[in-house]
Amino acid sequence: MSQAHTTRAELMTEAVDIMERFDFAAVQTAMTALKWTWGQGRTPTIQELKDQAQRLMDGAVTGWINMSAESRKYGCSWATGGFEARVEAYSNNTARLSLLFYVTRTCGVH
Repeated sequence: MSQAHTTRAELMTEAVDIMERFDFAAVQTAMTALKWTWGQGRTPTIQELKDQAQRLMDGAVTGWINMSAESRKYGCSWATGGFEARVEAYSNNTARLSLLFYVTRTCGVH
């Protein structure tokens, strides 16, 4: 498990590590099997998946860094196309970056 961070530089270093370890080929395989396409009408290439993941992580980190201290405790996430980049905040004002790919997800309604 990765260490929690506080600065943009630390979180972006974590993004580099995530990009190296994330299994983009598995995402592409799942999308192909599901006939899942993006706006271009075809399953994205691995490079397109990586580019989108990087944009989402950049956005989530920037969003979290630009939040007020009070708002930071809720974290920040950016999502599209099955991906979610999430900055999860902790009570000591540190955070951890994660990248997820969802095939399905359901949340309760209150």
